[in-house]
Amino acid sequence: MKKIFFISLLILATSCSTIFNSGSQSFIAKTSSDREGVMVEITTPDGSYRTKLPTTVVATPSSFRGIKIDVVDNCFNSTSYEVKKSITPSFWANILWGFGSLVAMPIDYLDGYMWKFDKMTVVPVSSNGKC
Repeated sequence: MKKIFFISLLILATSCSTIFNSGSQSFIAKTSSDREGVMVEITTPDGSYRTKLPTTVVATPSSFRGIKIDVVDNCFNSTSYEVKKSITPSFWANILWGFGSLVAMPIDYLDGYMWKFDKMTVVPVSSNGKC
């Protein structure tokens, strides 16, 4: 039983991105024209909510679900924007573990912590002329 516990602990400890990037991340979302007060609906792996741009978005990264920002303001054309993410450098540090990286890299992928969001997201908006 002790062997299984220590092997499990070793496998989890080798997932660099999970260790260094676990938890939620935040980034700023603003409009392309620097307008304030544009109503949007933000859908994250944690849920959906409405807010106005500019805003700070806090979300948990996921390999299977992205973050989408939909413009729902009556004064602007409906726009849907997928927030960009990239692979965090700590994910590549798993290679230092040699054979352990065969276990660590899939763990980081499955739990979503291999991803990081850009610090600033610019949502394209265009006025529909109604306001």
